[in-house]
Amino acid sequence: MRCSLESDVNFDKWSWEEGAHFVQLKADGMFVNVFVEDDKNYFTFMSRQGSVFPTGTLGELEDHVRGLEPGVVYMGELTVQERHTGNILPRTTGNGMLNSALQGTPLDPAYAVRLDLWDGVPYQRWKIGEDKDPYYSRFEDLAGEVYSVESPLIGVIETRDVNSLEEAKEIAAEWMKVGLEGAVLKHHMMPWKDHTSKMQVKLKKEVCLELLAVELVDGKATGKNADLFGSIRCQSEDGLLVVDIPGFSDEMRQEIYNNWDSMYMNRVMTVKANEILLPGKNNDKHSLFLPRFVEWRFDKTEADSLEQIQKQFENAGG
Repeated sequence: MRCSLESDVNFDKWSWEEGAHFVQLKADGMFVNVFVEDDKNYFTFMSRQGSVFPTGTLGELEDHVRGLEPGVVYMGELTVQERHTGNILPRTTGNGMLNSALQGTPLDPAYAVRLDLWDGVPYQRWKIGEDKDPYYSRFEDLAGEVYSVESPLIGVIETRDVNSLEEAKEIAAEWMKVGLEGAVLKHHMMPWKDHTSKMQVKLKKEVCLELLAVELVDGKATGKNADLFGSIRCQSEDGLLVVDIPGFSDEMRQEIYNNWDSMYMNRVMTVKANEILLPGKNNDKHSLFLPRFVEWRFDKTEADSLEQIQKQFENAGG
């Protein structure tokens, strides 16, 4: 179930006087579905695109999820933390480790994978794509289940009750001030469904976009990257926005160059930018002002369209 943007939701229909809704931290990791089979000896960690983590790659978290109620699909976010400090790694670093785990590389013993959950749906309802139970009921069951497991690696995503959109935005701003990604506002009566829900809304000030990497752009003939590339040309899903993305470390630049055809060409890249640039005399495509590389999204196969990008900037006040 995907989030809507604020501009696509009519909050007048949310009936704030009938009870508080929920605002939750937008976790800065990798989305995951977790299946626990009836005998608790078989479990599956599945990415957004349906890729399955090979058994043994996520460390002791695999043992801990056996304590969850079986027959349920749990939804949440995986992050990676330093074992000796408990500090969560930056998204680019942590998700890099998780992408390696998806390819079969076990996690380094110096780190542990954490699972923060926000929903749980019975498997049969998940299979048909709909659970009509209200979110407050599902969330209450989830919180009780996580509490009973008593695992240091499994938690409920940080959640607060709110009585207005303004209150939710204040909390989102509070989280973003300390470097977190943003928040998701959820209607307390929200059913679960395999679609884009207008009852859960992304509140995010930072504008991150998903673009397709389509071409390596030559570096300056006299520069240090002359033998590799200077930037990567990326475009929106509909091709109406094109921009060259710089800013790769020497190590990543060499890795991308060596594996461009097999791993990186036509893959989705997350890019952060400040503004959309309109077409000009010498360019019939939209572009971006101050684009910065964030990370590769090997769990996604579709980039944002120009219309989706424009909406994200509108919601960010840009």
